[in-house]
This record gives sequence, structure tokens and C-alpha cells, in this order.
Amino acid sequence: MDKPKINVAIVGCGGIGGRHCEAYRQINNVFLRAFIDPDLEKAKQFREKYGGDAAFASIEELPEHYVDIVNVTTPPMLHTEPVMSALQLGADVFCEKPITMNRDEAFMIYNKSVENNKTVGVGYKMRFEPIFQKAKEMIDQIGNLIGVSIVKIQPYKKRPAFDWVPSVGAMYELSVHDYDLVTFISGRKPTRVSAQLEYDAGWTREKRAFLHVMLEGDVTGQFMSVYSEDAHFFYRDLTLTFVGTKGYMRIERPDRIVMHTDQYTIVEVNPGDGINPFISELSSFIKGIHHDSIYPCADIRDAVLTTALVEAANISHKSGRWVDLDVNL
Repeated sequence: MDKPKINVAIVGCGGIGGRHCEAYRQINNVFLRAFIDPDLEKAKQFREKYGGDAAFASIEELPEHYVDIVNVTTPPMLHTEPVMSALQLGADVFCEKPITMNRDEAFMIYNKSVENNKTVGVGYKMRFEPIFQKAKEMIDQIGNLIGVSIVKIQPYKKRPAFDWVPSVGAMYELSVHDYDLVTFISGRKPTRVSAQLEYDAGWTREKRAFLHVMLEGDVTGQFMSVYSEDAHFFYRDLTLTFVGTKGYMRIERPDRIVMHTDQYTIVEVNPGDGINPFISELSSFIKGIHHDSIYPCADIRDAVLTTALVEAANISHKSGRWVDLDVNL
């Protein structure tokens, strides 16, 4: 028997919305039924390009039970309202990272998803990049984990399509991916943070973030996130190092892992390897909805944790003290 068609609404018809549409088109039984954007002309253009039945200017215009999944790809500060509206409509939700920029709102989304028995997937697509999959397989080789470091730097060039970045900041826009990867690879959740944040003229959020993080099991982390006008992007924006009792594993995105234990090994990883992370995470999300995935994408619990870390870092910077995350889901 053929599986029933899965109807999807896209909220936010920009660049990332288009990437999600292209990915959904590669997944069996998915139909892009509705497109939603405050600029109705953009929604209509998506409908013409990707097919579908309807274009709306607001999620409030979406009829109840019209779609099975609402996919949110608006700018980060505009995630909460469409996610909550979608849950109220009875849909499962996939939202680009971060789920929200407010700790209380993240918990509100979590509680609503539990109340309505709906799945909320979150776009931590880097989990599906081959190098991080491989690192997760290899981490036990370094023994008991002692420490973790993140070095993340990306260029920032002011462009109209990304004029919201200074109001989102380096942690939410750059490094929630990295924070999630630390827990994904090691299995250790952050528990406390002490932070120093740096701002530039015109930035309402941090341009550079330096976090001292304690993880479960008394593991110490040093997390650095930097935007730079003078940097260039060569897809080598992130280095993750895990230090254990038997040595260390250094991950150099996108294609190299250095293992230094009882021997020194360089593992080359094909960053393409036939994998499209957008397709992988959305396929995993759909399987997770139907409870037939042994490897689901990041969910609302993971997103609450990273949001709590960023907000605790903001409080720490302002107060000059360590801040506990206090997340028990």
C-alpha cells in the first residue's frame, strides 16, 4: 500500500527556505502545498517554482489541518510565533536553528509540543555532515573526556539579505551549531557558563563570544565564536577538539580528523560523500514523526538546551558571574 502524501507548508520564502524546498522535493511522498511570507509576492514565486496549492502572507491564514508539517525558515528572531501557531493548528514543526532567542519561549514551545503530542525538529544540519558523524563514531578512542574546545570564525560582510545578523549575534547565528555538536558527539550537556562578549558599533548582539563552559562529568569547555570583516570563507570555519585521558581528537571541518592517542593518525573524510545535510535532516525528522527512525534529527529538547546556554552566557557577561543552565526536560 502506498504511504499517504505528507503535505508541507514553508514559512519564510528566502534563501534557506529555498534550500529546504529543494530538499523536500528529494523525499518520497512529500508535497509542498503552501508557501507563507509577509511579502506575498515571494510566497507566490515559491508556489510557481515548487508547485503547490496556495500562497499566504501570514500563517494565521493557513487553514487548520491543511498541512501535516509546517517548516519555519524565517530570520531567527521571528521563529517563535509561527512555531507556536503551527503547533496550535495541529501540525508537526521543523524550524531552522535557533528555535528561539528567548529561554522562556523555548520552554513554552517545548511544553506546547508535549501538550499537543507533536514533534518539533530543529535545523542542526551539521550533525549530518560526514565529518561529525565519523567523529561521533571515534570519540571513545580518546578515553574519558576531560575537555573540549571550539574555535569558530566566519567573515561578516554587510548585505541586505543578512542585515539581521547584528541583532542575532555570533552565538545564535554561528555557534549554536557548535554547541549542539559538542553534546551530540560527546553525550555531555552543558551545566554552567561564564562568558565574555564583545560588541561593535551597530551590533545589538555580540560580534565575538568567549565562553568557559562546564559540562556533565566535570568536563571543561572553552568555546570561541568570532565574526570578522577581514576573514575569508574557505569552508574551514570550525575546529573542534576533544581531549581525553588517552589523547585527543581534533576535528577540522569539513574533511579532516586528527587522532593523537597511542598513535598519531590523520583521517580524511569526504565532505560530500553523496550526502546533502538538508535532505538527511528533513528525512530523519519525517521518520522521527512516525517513530521509525533510530537516528532522529535534533529536537526541541536539544534546542532548549542550546538556547539556555546562550541566554545564560548573556546573563553571565552582564553579571560577571557563573550562571547555571538549570535545564531538566
